[in-house]
Amino acid sequence: MRGGIAVLAVLALAASGCKKAPASATEGVRIEKVAERPAPPEGTTWLDCPSDLGCAFLVPDGWYTKTEERQGTVALFITKEPIEPPEMRFTTGSTINVVRGVTDKTGAPPTVYAAAFLEEAAKGAFATPVQTIDAGKLTVLGRDTVLVDPEEEVTLFVRYRLYANDTTGTLTIALYEQPAPPEGGSLGPGAATVDMAIIDDDD
Repeated sequence: MRGGIAVLAVLALAASGCKKAPASATEGVRIEKVAERPAPPEGTTWLDCPSDLGCAFLVPDGWYTKTEERQGTVALFITKEPIEPPEMRFTTGSTINVVRGVTDKTGAPPTVYAAAFLEEAAKGAFATPVQTIDAGKLTVLGRDTVLVDPEEEVTLFVRYRLYANDTTGTLTIALYEQPAPPEGGSLGPGAATVDMAIIDDDD
């Protein structure tokens, strides 16, 4: 794929458990302009989006991938478990939606829609503040949440990374989810899927 923005969003791990909100995720973010994408970290490979979208995401070795397109939105799934339609359910993994023409569809530019999306995502959850990084044509917005479902006895960690391009009208929504790690624990290798991405800022 041609050059783009390498987004290295290595944020502080959200504090886990359901007793307190995650710690503020404000450290360790850098954004680089790259002519060619870097080699993937050991144990991962790059998954290219469909050629006209100009993006790529990391896939841990042994994980499963699936791509779908519905009503002009391309969806990529990178999951620890195999997923099959129609449920498309999984426990650990990432969902990436690339939406073009956001302004025409919603009446709001991608940056505004992305901010509203993250506010909605935080409802009923412990959440870090929204972090926003400007990178030329791209604005990257991020937030971590911990959602407790007492009925299902599940505590779910979700990391959101939204890449908004008001010039082209494209919004890429990437989220990684897994059962919340114990306090002081670390996220699984799948978090790299959204922590490091290649996004072409001309698409």
